Amino acid sequence: MAYKNKTTNMNTKEVIHFSKTIAAGATDTLNARIKNNGTLEEIRVRFYEGANKELAIRPVIDTRGNLQEIFSYATSGDSSIKGNDDYFVLPVNMPVKLDDVAKVMVVSSSLIDLDFVVDFVIDYKAGLERAVR
Repeated sequence: MAYKNKTTNMNTKEVIHFSKTIAAGATDTLNARIKNNGTLEEIRVRFYEGANKELAIRPVIDTRGNLQEIFSYATSGDSSIKGNDDYFVLPVNMPVKLDDVAKVMVVSSSLIDLDFVVDFVIDYKAGLERAVR
C-alpha cells in the first residue's frame, strides 16, 4: 500500500509512504506518482525482526520506463538493501520530475510472510532549481 502525506502547498516536503506484508517467497512492486518537480532527499527503510536479510528492497525512480537506481553498493553492484530489525535513513539528494514514479521493488526469499516500510522524502520547495550535489 502506498499513500502520500497531505501537503498544503508546493512549498513543503512530502513523505511517500509504502508498507506491505509480502507473502513468503513472493515478489511485488509498489508505485506512487511524483506530483511535481523536486528533490528526493532521503529514503527510510524499516525491516522488522524476523526478516533475517531474506527480504530485498530496491527503491527506484521510473522516468518514462527508464529505471533510475537510487542507491547501489559498489562492492557487489547490488541496488537493493536487506536487514533484520533495522531502520535505515539513507541520504539521496536526487532530482525528480512531475509524473516520475517512485517504486519499491521487493523480493522475499523467506519461508514466512514479512512486513516492511519504505518512505521517500521529497522536497518540492525549490523544485529542480535546488543545487544537487
